[in-house]
Order: sequence, then structure tokens, then C-alpha cells
Amino acid sequence: MAKKIEELVLYIDEDAKCCLLLESFFRSNGFDFHSASSTSEGLQKAIELLPSIIICEKDFSGLSGNDLIKMLREIATTSLVPIVVYASVTEKDDILSALSAGAEDFVEKRDNPSDLLNVVNNRIAKKRLLEQENDKRLKLLLEHIQQGALVLDYQHIDYVNDAFAEYVGYNSQELVGNNLINIVYTEDIMIVATAISNCWIGATNHFKTKFRAIKRDNTLVWIDFWGTLTSSAGNKRLIVSATCAPCEAEKKRLSENEVIEVNLSNREIEVLAYICKGLTSAEIANEVCLSERTIEGHKARLFQKTSTKSTLQLAMWAVKNKFYSVE
Repeated sequence: MAKKIEELVLYIDEDAKCCLLLESFFRSNGFDFHSASSTSEGLQKAIELLPSIIICEKDFSGLSGNDLIKMLREIATTSLVPIVVYASVTEKDDILSALSAGAEDFVEKRDNPSDLLNVVNNRIAKKRLLEQENDKRLKLLLEHIQQGALVLDYQHIDYVNDAFAEYVGYNSQELVGNNLINIVYTEDIMIVATAISNCWIGATNHFKTKFRAIKRDNTLVWIDFWGTLTSSAGNKRLIVSATCAPCEAEKKRLSENEVIEVNLSNREIEVLAYICKGLTSAEIANEVCLSERTIEGHKARLFQKTSTKSTLQLAMWAVKNKFYSVE
């Protein structure tokens, strides 16, 4: 059975003819296929693409295949990606050195790469099962630690434990799927965004920062925030730990978020209710029989009138100011 296109193969080899052969073969079997003609290019693409599996030669004019494998094993996001050495020479010493460097398999180059396909399918299947188990264990672990913990897909919250949600006065379900920046105090946004970005692109393996978070009741709390780049369920993720401490301004309401009188039209109130229910502009347009462009215009005016910048902030504002009640 052909694999889904989401399974990405990265092939690293200076042999252009072999590369073209494998590209045609793997694409015909349902894989997304990318190649690199040198170890340096292969290393860069492995970091950028985060492939399902890496196939490489052992002999290169520059950095050796074994050296490349060792480097891939030392990088957090590629450390668990299966690596298969695909080479013409299959001497015992070559096989042992490749496996010692961190490769999972060593396959002999042939005109018909069916053996390679079988190895790739088996390795990816094992990788997926391992990722699922590791993801379950990670979230179970994060849920039972006393300090706050999150899993971030760049800035978006993929998972948050109850401890962190309690820091900012929400429940975990309300935070998952939203951008972390939405709860960061305006003056601290650049600090947080820079720390996350540098780690995400691989400029650093870890980050540590401190920022003021806006709690649900519009008070402030200091969050100590440190994390590392890793892979979770086959995708690049940031695993973050956090603790909180009272802020000097915690008892003081943020003036820009105080309950204020805002005049909304009936249509704006209607659109606001649908936004609070989580509907997209297209879905709202279908509900009220208006164009999507008109709905976007209503949303823009709602953002302006309420001094909010996202649908999450807008929904929070609506609940706080009693324009919408959570049933």
C-alpha cells in the first residue's frame, strides 16, 4: 500500500543518477521526496524539513557519511529521525561503523530499490509508534509535575498543564490552540517572541526568559519561562517549564482592559457571539447570509472598538463585559 504524501524522505548522495532513480521510485510509492548532493546541504535540509526518514551514502568528497550521522544525532530535532545508509560497498567494517555512528540500517544499492522501500516502511512505522508512546508519556509527565508546563508549536500552545493554566486564571482547554503572545504583557512581547524564535530556528538549543503575563482577571503575574527544542509526535516542538511569582502591579487592574462603555450595533453583537463560539469568518458569513468580506469588516471594527488584537482577546473581552456568557 502506498504511503501518504506526509511521509517525507530526505536522500543525501553525490550520485545524481541514483538520486533521480530514487526520486521517481519513492514518489510513485506515495512519498514526498527531497534530496541533497552534499553532507552540508543534507544537514541543512534535515534541520529545515524534519523528514520522516533520512537515507544517505557513506562516501562523500567532503564530510563523511558517518560524520554526518553523528552530527544529526547531536541535534535535538533530528536526533530521533531514522537514518538508513544506502551504499554500493557493504563490507562488514563499513556496516559496523555506520551503525556505531547512529544509523539504524545499512542497505546495499541495487537497480531495484524494493529492499530499501521495505526498510523505510518498517523504520517509519516503528518511529510513529514510538512517537505516539513518547508523546503520551510526555503529556502524562507534564500534567503531574507541580510547576507549569507547555508544549509550543512555535508560539501556539499545543498543550498546557493545569498548573500553568492556573497561573493565568484559565483552564487548559481555553489556552490550547491559542497564541502564547495573547497573554503576554505588551511591553514584554518582544522579549518572549525573540527567545522563542531563536530557539525555534536552531540559533540556540535552549532559552530562558521572564515576562509579565496578563491573567484572566486583568492583573499581572511574573512568569519565569525556560524551554528546549525537541520533536514531539514527529513534529518540531518547544517543551517549556514555567513558574510564577506575584507582580508589583498584580493588584492593579490594567487600565486598557478595564470594563468600559462600548457601543456596538446589533449586527456587531451578533458577529461577536459567533466569534465567541469559535466560528471562522467564512462560517459566520454563511450563518448570517453576508459576504466573508463584510464579516471581516465587522471584526475589524470590533477590534478597534474593544482595543483587542486577536479573536481570543475579543472573546475574553466579550465575556468580561457581559456581551457573551459561557454556557
